[in-house]
Amino acid sequence: MEAAATCFSRAMECDSVLFTSCIMMQHTATHCNTLQHTATHCSTLQHTATHCNTLQHTTQHAYRMCRRARHAHAQCLLLYLESNTLQHTATHCNTLQYTATHYTTCISNKSEGKARTRTILLVIIP
Repeated sequence: MEAAATCFSRAMECDSVLFTSCIMMQHTATHCNTLQHTATHCSTLQHTATHCNTLQHTTQHAYRMCRRARHAHAQCLLLYLESNTLQHTATHCNTLQYTATHYTTCISNKSEGKARTRTILLVIIP
């Protein structure tokens, strides 16, 4: 009977050690699952951070492009206004030149009783 009691006692010790080992392994498995979940979360955060950096770089690039486009638009507007001014000036010059070249006046000569024409020629130096 003593042998049976010793055997039972050892079986209980073995069960206790196995039970403790099972609890420790279960705790370790839970800890591993937590670490795996944390690693997945970290990977997701790292991917998100990379995506944010890419978006930030793209935004900065777009901002620079918009700034260049605004500058180019301002330059185009200035050139357009300057060309309109030059075109207006050229048209005005042509009108003055045409008028100066082709303008004639009739002056009546009372003493002779006949009309006399005189051409006025203006030289315009640009």
